[in-house]
Amino acid sequence: MKTMFKAATESNLTQLEMSQDVLDLALRITNYIHSNFLESDFFTLGNAEQEDLDRFYETLKDAKNNSEGDLVSIEMECEQFRIFEKIFWYGANFGDDVPELEDYHDEIWDASELVSPKIS
Repeated sequence: MKTMFKAATESNLTQLEMSQDVLDLALRITNYIHSNFLESDFFTLGNAEQEDLDRFYETLKDAKNNSEGDLVSIEMECEQFRIFEKIFWYGANFGDDVPELEDYHDEIWDASELVSPKIS
């Protein structure tokens, strides 16, 4: 698996650059949460509303459909980037308990470290 992720924030926009593998993991996690919004308890993480997740999911799907090559660039509002961080946090912390994500848990964990590095 090739994981690469960079983010640069300017004003209210965040420019993301990531490998296809990171985007695919983001889509897997978001698809699960989107399909199981109430059961996932995702809404408890920072008051994420279903409509916010819907828009975020569409942004990821559009990026996937319009991507060419190994790297994907996505521009999103800072609030969407917060959702991006939250879905990886969710996947890293609960993915091993979700059958749809269990096989990808190690990769999700590694990608979550890139998306939100721990500060020591």
